[in-house]
Amino acid sequence: MGRDKAVKIFWKHIHWIYKTRSKITIGVAEYMVFMTKRNDAEVVFNSNTRRDIANELKASMASVSRALSDLERLGVIAKKRDANGEVEYNHYILNPLMYWYGDLPRRTNAIKKYFVEFKGYGFVPQE
Repeated sequence: MGRDKAVKIFWKHIHWIYKTRSKITIGVAEYMVFMTKRNDAEVVFNSNTRRDIANELKASMASVSRALSDLERLGVIAKKRDANGEVEYNHYILNPLMYWYGDLPRRTNAIKKYFVEFKGYGFVPQE
């Protein structure tokens, strides 16, 4: 995994991820951060992505799946929905309020765009 780009982390909004004790969950979040494209919060998994993450973290595929569920529960990621509101398989959105790779004005637009996917709470996760 190439980690040569500078991703901004907004500590004010990311503190709740550390409520998890799972190193796998934090590792999956970090992996996803480096999968984003510039000015885009979306991450698409292909058929090999989960296996690659599991191999890098020395974890099982089931652990990676649990980590994705935890990240969704924590408000770090959301499942992408199409124009009809249907969930897009293996397509996630990384919370732009926590992490962003790109221009800050575009981050503001992404926050507005993905407000609904993060349950409309202003990106505050459910406890």
